[in-house]
Amino acid sequence: MDIYRTSNAQHTSSGLKIGLICLSISSTAAAASAFYYVRKDEVLMNQFSAMWSTLVDWTGLKSPKTTHDETKTSSNTCSSADRAMEIVAPGGSSQLRTIPIPPGSRTTGYNVVRKTKILHDRPRDDLVDVKVSHFSVNFADVCIRLGLYESAIRNVGYPIVPGFDVSGVVTSAPPGSGLEAGDLVYGATLFGGYSTHVSVPAGQVR
Repeated sequence: MDIYRTSNAQHTSSGLKIGLICLSISSTAAAASAFYYVRKDEVLMNQFSAMWSTLVDWTGLKSPKTTHDETKTSSNTCSSADRAMEIVAPGGSSQLRTIPIPPGSRTTGYNVVRKTKILHDRPRDDLVDVKVSHFSVNFADVCIRLGLYESAIRNVGYPIVPGFDVSGVVTSAPPGSGLEAGDLVYGATLFGGYSTHVSVPAGQVR
Protein backbone atom coordinates (compact mmCIF):
# COMPACT_ATOMS: atom_id res chain seq x y z
CA MET A 1 0.00 0.00 0.00
CA ASP A 2 2.81 2.44 0.92
CA ILE A 3 4.61 1.61 -2.32
CA TYR A 4 1.40 2.26 -4.24
CA ARG A 5 0.87 5.61 -2.50
CA THR A 6 4.48 6.65 -3.10
CA SER A 7 4.24 5.69 -6.76
CA ASN A 8 0.93 7.53 -7.12
CA ALA A 9 2.35 10.66 -5.49
CA GLN A 10 5.35 10.59 -7.82
CA HIS A 11 3.07 10.28 -10.84
CA THR A 12 0.96 13.18 -9.53
CA SER A 13 4.08 15.32 -9.00
CA SER A 14 5.35 14.48 -12.48
CA GLY A 15 1.95 15.30 -13.93
CA LEU A 16 1.93 18.68 -12.20
CA LYS A 17 5.42 19.46 -13.52
CA ILE A 18 4.42 18.51 -17.06
CA GLY A 19 1.24 20.57 -16.71
CA LEU A 20 3.20 23.60 -15.51
CA ILE A 21 5.68 23.24 -18.37
CA CYS A 22 2.84 23.00 -20.89
CA LEU A 23 1.16 26.04 -19.31
CA SER A 24 4.43 27.98 -19.50
CA ILE A 25 4.91 27.03 -23.16
CA SER A 26 1.30 27.96 -23.95
CA SER A 27 1.67 31.32 -22.18
CA THR A 28 4.89 32.07 -24.05
CA ALA A 29 3.26 31.14 -27.36
CA ALA A 30 0.24 33.30 -26.55
CA ALA A 31 2.48 36.25 -25.67
CA ALA A 32 4.48 35.81 -28.88
CA SER A 33 1.27 35.56 -30.88
CA ALA A 34 -0.11 38.70 -29.22
CA PHE A 35 3.11 40.59 -30.01
CA TYR A 36 2.93 39.41 -33.62
CA TYR A 37 -0.65 40.57 -34.05
CA VAL A 38 0.03 43.90 -32.34
CA ARG A 39 2.90 44.46 -34.76
CA LYS A 40 0.72 43.25 -37.66
CA ASP A 41 -2.11 45.56 -36.60
CA GLU A 42 0.31 48.47 -36.42
CA VAL A 43 1.46 47.79 -39.98
CA LEU A 44 -2.16 47.45 -41.13
CA MET A 45 -3.06 50.77 -39.50
CA ASN A 46 -0.06 52.34 -41.21
CA GLN A 47 -1.26 50.96 -44.53
CA PHE A 48 -4.74 52.39 -43.98
CA SER A 49 -3.28 55.76 -42.96
CA ALA A 50 -0.99 55.78 -46.00
CA MET A 51 -3.83 54.86 -48.39
CA TRP A 52 -6.06 57.59 -46.96
CA SER A 53 -3.31 60.20 -47.11
CA THR A 54 -2.48 59.26 -50.71
CA LEU A 55 -6.18 59.45 -51.67
CA VAL A 56 -6.34 62.90 -50.08
CA ASP A 57 -3.27 63.99 -52.07
CA TRP A 58 -4.77 62.73 -55.33
CA THR A 59 -8.26 64.13 -54.87
CA GLY A 60 -7.45 67.38 -53.10
CA LEU A 61 -9.73 66.54 -50.19
CA LYS A 62 -8.98 68.08 -46.82
CA SER A 63 -6.79 65.76 -44.77
CA PRO A 64 -7.68 65.13 -41.13
CA LYS A 65 -5.29 66.98 -38.83
CA THR A 66 -2.48 64.83 -37.45
CA THR A 67 -0.55 65.41 -34.25
CA HIS A 68 2.33 66.75 -36.32
CA ASP A 69 0.40 69.19 -38.52
CA GLU A 70 1.02 72.15 -36.25
CA THR A 71 4.78 71.76 -36.66
CA LYS A 72 4.88 71.13 -40.39
CA THR A 73 7.39 73.18 -42.32
CA SER A 74 7.40 73.09 -46.09
CA SER A 75 10.63 73.09 -48.08
CA ASN A 76 9.69 76.54 -49.37
CA THR A 77 9.67 78.10 -45.88
CA CYS A 78 12.69 76.33 -44.31
CA SER A 79 15.37 79.02 -44.35
CA SER A 80 18.16 76.98 -42.73
CA ALA A 81 21.07 76.06 -45.02
CA ASP A 82 21.45 72.81 -43.06
CA ARG A 83 18.31 70.75 -43.33
CA ALA A 84 16.85 67.28 -43.55
CA MET A 85 13.78 65.78 -45.17
CA GLU A 86 11.57 63.79 -42.81
CA ILE A 87 8.42 61.69 -43.05
CA VAL A 88 5.92 62.96 -40.49
CA ALA A 89 3.66 59.89 -40.55
CA PRO A 90 2.74 57.05 -42.92
CA GLY A 91 0.99 58.45 -45.98
CA GLY A 92 1.37 60.32 -49.23
CA SER A 93 3.66 63.13 -50.32
CA SER A 94 1.87 65.54 -47.96
CA GLN A 95 3.61 63.73 -45.09
CA LEU A 96 7.04 64.92 -46.26
CA ARG A 97 8.54 68.06 -44.77
CA THR A 98 11.89 69.79 -44.57
CA ILE A 99 13.27 70.54 -41.12
CA PRO A 100 16.22 72.73 -40.14
CA ILE A 101 19.30 71.18 -38.52
CA PRO A 102 20.89 73.36 -35.82
CA PRO A 103 24.54 74.37 -36.39
CA GLY A 104 26.91 71.60 -35.37
CA SER A 105 24.18 68.94 -35.41
CA ARG A 106 23.81 65.96 -37.77
CA THR A 107 21.34 63.24 -38.60
CA THR A 108 22.38 59.67 -37.83
CA GLY A 109 21.28 56.03 -37.98
CA TYR A 110 19.56 54.02 -35.28
CA ASN A 111 22.70 51.89 -34.76
CA VAL A 112 24.35 55.00 -33.30
CA VAL A 113 21.49 56.07 -31.02
CA ARG A 114 18.05 54.45 -31.14
CA LYS A 115 14.95 56.64 -31.28
CA THR A 116 17.16 59.62 -32.20
CA LYS A 117 17.28 61.26 -35.61
CA ILE A 118 19.44 64.35 -34.93
CA LEU A 119 22.67 64.33 -32.91
CA HIS A 120 23.62 67.40 -30.90
CA ASP A 121 26.61 65.74 -29.23
CA ARG A 122 29.04 62.89 -29.95
CA PRO A 123 27.86 59.67 -28.25
CA ARG A 124 30.62 57.55 -29.85
CA ASP A 125 34.30 58.11 -30.67
CA ASP A 126 34.23 56.38 -34.07
CA LEU A 127 31.84 58.72 -35.87
CA VAL A 128 32.68 60.35 -39.18
CA ASP A 129 30.84 63.56 -40.03
CA VAL A 130 29.94 63.94 -43.70
CA LYS A 131 28.61 66.99 -45.54
CA VAL A 132 26.23 65.25 -47.93
CA SER A 133 26.28 66.14 -51.61
CA HIS A 134 24.10 63.25 -52.86
CA PHE A 135 21.81 60.61 -51.39
CA SER A 136 19.92 57.76 -53.02
CA VAL A 137 16.17 57.24 -53.17
CA ASN A 138 15.37 53.55 -52.68
CA PHE A 139 12.25 51.39 -52.69
CA ALA A 140 12.86 50.92 -48.95
CA ASP A 141 12.28 54.65 -48.48
CA VAL A 142 8.89 54.27 -50.14
CA CYS A 143 8.11 51.41 -47.74
CA ILE A 144 9.03 53.68 -44.82
CA ARG A 145 6.65 56.36 -46.12
CA LEU A 146 3.91 53.75 -46.44
CA GLY A 147 4.53 52.58 -42.86
CA LEU A 148 5.61 49.07 -43.91
CA TYR A 149 9.26 49.09 -42.82
CA GLU A 150 9.27 47.33 -39.45
CA SER A 151 12.76 48.34 -38.27
CA ALA A 152 11.84 51.98 -38.93
CA ILE A 153 8.75 51.59 -36.73
CA ARG A 154 10.59 49.67 -34.03
CA ASN A 155 13.93 51.53 -33.85
CA VAL A 156 13.06 55.10 -34.80
CA GLY A 157 9.34 55.76 -35.11
CA TYR A 158 7.68 58.74 -36.77
CA PRO A 159 8.67 61.41 -37.65
CA ILE A 160 11.69 59.77 -39.32
CA VAL A 161 14.46 60.96 -41.65
CA PRO A 162 14.79 58.21 -44.29
CA GLY A 163 17.78 57.43 -46.49
CA PHE A 164 20.48 54.75 -46.49
CA ASP A 165 23.15 55.73 -49.05
CA VAL A 166 25.08 59.00 -49.02
CA SER A 167 28.15 60.57 -50.58
CA GLY A 168 29.94 63.79 -49.79
CA VAL A 169 32.91 65.40 -48.07
CA VAL A 170 34.31 64.49 -44.66
CA THR A 171 34.17 67.40 -42.21
CA SER A 172 35.45 65.48 -39.17
CA ALA A 173 36.98 62.02 -38.67
CA PRO A 174 38.36 60.15 -35.65
CA PRO A 175 42.08 59.28 -35.37
CA GLY A 176 42.98 55.94 -36.90
CA SER A 177 40.01 55.91 -39.26
CA GLY A 178 42.18 56.54 -42.31
CA LEU A 179 40.01 59.53 -43.14
CA GLU A 180 40.48 63.25 -42.74
CA ALA A 181 38.57 66.44 -43.41
CA GLY A 182 38.19 67.08 -47.12
CA ASP A 183 38.12 63.44 -48.21
CA LEU A 184 35.45 62.45 -50.71
CA VAL A 185 33.51 59.44 -49.43
CA TYR A 186 30.42 57.34 -49.94
CA GLY A 187 28.75 55.27 -47.29
CA ALA A 188 25.66 53.82 -45.68
CA THR A 189 23.56 54.92 -42.74
CA LEU A 190 20.67 53.12 -41.06
CA PHE A 191 18.20 55.94 -41.82
CA GLY A 192 19.06 59.66 -41.73
CA GLY A 193 20.48 59.95 -45.24
CA TYR A 194 18.07 62.65 -46.49
CA SER A 195 20.16 65.37 -44.89
CA THR A 196 22.90 67.92 -45.50
CA HIS A 197 25.01 66.56 -42.62
CA VAL A 198 25.25 62.94 -41.44
CA SER A 199 27.28 61.14 -38.77
CA VAL A 200 28.10 57.49 -39.43
CA PRO A 201 30.49 54.97 -37.86
CA ALA A 202 33.87 54.95 -39.62
CA GLY A 203 33.34 51.36 -40.78
CA GLN A 204 30.35 52.45 -42.86
CA VAL A 205 32.17 54.92 -45.15
CA ARG A 206 34.85 54.52 -47.82
